[in-house]
Amino acid sequence: MYTDTSKKVGGNMKRALLILCLLASVGITILFGRLADFQIPDKVPFATAEQVIEIHSVMSDAQLESYSKLRFWDMIFPLAYGGTLLLAISLLAGRLQFSSGIHRLLLAPAVITIISDYLENSLLISILASWPETAWPVSVVGYFGGIKTIAISLSMLIVLLLLLRQLQLFIRTRCVRCAP
Repeated sequence: MYTDTSKKVGGNMKRALLILCLLASVGITILFGRLADFQIPDKVPFATAEQVIEIHSVMSDAQLESYSKLRFWDMIFPLAYGGTLLLAISLLAGRLQFSSGIHRLLLAPAVITIISDYLENSLLISILASWPETAWPVSVVGYFGGIKTIAISLSMLIVLLLLLRQLQLFIRTRCVRCAP
């Protein structure tokens, strides 16, 4: 059985992790901007095999080397931004006291985001490792990018809706207290 103190400590730990994940996400995003000032397949949701091949083929040797370095950080990035989404949804849904089933359902898009991004990144690494030969992953990598994009959008919508619900409850309780 959880006590109020253990819930408070757990909530504080989640908040601290949320801030850490958010800072890591921002830092890696800045790094991406510096290392990849050129088109990369990660930024094209539902990219076709032809698009992925074209993007790789127009990269210079320096860009391919930079893109290879970026792959390492892109394996950490899903955990950073996915952790931010998971923790934000978890904290907000916890405050609204949803049932555990609803809570898990709200977390599902963030989990799908992380999984699809890791699959996309793994496929992009295998494409890069065999480049200039094209391997089978080139034909499916775009689907995982698309799934990732949809799941991120759903996760962010869930965060927005939970924040709006929090705001609505805050205003309602404030107005009740302030009423004559």
